[in-house]
Amino acid sequence: MTTVWQVTHSGALQAWIASLKLKGFDTDRKLAHAAGLSESAFSRQIKAGKLGVKPLLKLALATGEPATLVLEKAGKHDLAALIESCYGAPRPVPPAIRDVVSVLERHPDLAPIVANLVKDLVVARPEPGQSGTPPLVPQAAASDTRLLTPAPKRKARA
Repeated sequence: MTTVWQVTHSGALQAWIASLKLKGFDTDRKLAHAAGLSESAFSRQIKAGKLGVKPLLKLALATGEPATLVLEKAGKHDLAALIESCYGAPRPVPPAIRDVVSVLERHPDLAPIVANLVKDLVVARPEPGQSGTPPLVPQAAASDTRLLTPAPKRKARA
């Protein structure tokens, strides 16, 4: 079965959208839904090479990509430049942060623990001009032993 992406001409936007298939948007229906369009409208706009600004921004939001990057890939350079002039260039998200976010998406029960650890690490940072390094395990976070204490061993049944 031929998909929308096999029919369209090559380009930066199409390559990016094709890469989304590896990130959970594995069907045209999911992509269309993320863009806020029906599958047929999405297909028509992609085939015509005229995906609108609103669907592009919705795709950027759904994928976590900077809006200016998505607009650039769609050939909307003037709009991307205007947004950057208003709000500044997007800052890249370090891979380690993406990994933490990915784990938190799979295990939301860990979010309060991680939030406290991050807060304590920020509070424990030395002021500019002071020497020293923050402790490996901040004091306030040490009170939450769920991450630090191994699970108790169970007694074997007789």
